[in-house]
Amino acid sequence: QYFFGTHIASDWQVGSQVTYSRNGEVTDYGEILRCEKPRVLSFTWTHTGDKTERSGPTVLTFELKPVEGAVRLTVKHENLAPQDIVDDPETFEGLNNGWPAILSNLKSLLETGKTIPALSL
Repeated sequence: QYFFGTHIASDWQVGSQVTYSRNGEVTDYGEILRCEKPRVLSFTWTHTGDKTERSGPTVLTFELKPVEGAVRLTVKHENLAPQDIVDDPETFEGLNNGWPAILSNLKSLLETGKTIPALSL
């Protein structure tokens, strides 16, 4: 619901694949590196349209940590290349612009039960 029309599929076991698809077409994929429910999820991330020369895939880690009666979400996306950052706040291109939009949508869903209206990504 919060990932703007993207379907995420995995069995969330270490070594298993995770796929992100939109309109039936895989857009991103990776391998589960670490899954410690309900605290940590880490996996490799490859965008199918990425033409950047890389020594390996990027690594995405989500961590939940209790903090004074609330929960803090930390997202780390590592092994990035300069091309992964887009200096244009008016777009969702670039990891620095895409993740805040996705996480904002997740926050809205959790707090209100509704997502932000779908935007052109």
